[in-house]
Amino acid sequence: MFNHWLKSINRTEIRTEIRTEIRNRSHQTAQELTKRVDKAKDGLRAAKIQGEHTLWLVQAETLAKTSRAMAKAPTQLDALTTPLTTRVDGWLGQLTQVKIDGYDSLNAKMAISALGALDIVGLARVERHERSHKQRKTVLGAIARHRALRLQRSAA
Repeated sequence: MFNHWLKSINRTEIRTEIRTEIRNRSHQTAQELTKRVDKAKDGLRAAKIQGEHTLWLVQAETLAKTSRAMAKAPTQLDALTTPLTTRVDGWLGQLTQVKIDGYDSLNAKMAISALGALDIVGLARVERHERSHKQRKTVLGAIARHRALRLQRSAA
């Protein structure tokens, strides 16, 4: 009878240990999978942000090149190219418009403080505008820092 009781205790203890081990391993596996999924999501977010920035750069550069090429067209083509040039210039203006009210009247310190609210494409707009207008090195440096920070955050 004692042996039977000892065997039942050992079986119960063993079953409990096995169940506990299974629960622990399941929990660890779930945590590992959650970490992997979170890392994949972060990678996708970073790729999306980088892709938006790259797409904006390609669009802006393509429209700028098209506008310059059409401006060089022979005079005979003016009747054809003038309306199209106007459209392309309008598209370029919309694409590259700075989304900060009164940006041109801001001093460098105020312009830099306004950068914090912009996404990566907004930063690209301001950078393009700044390079073609005032060319303030402090503002351009701040734009580069903000862009690096946004890309770093999206990759983390």
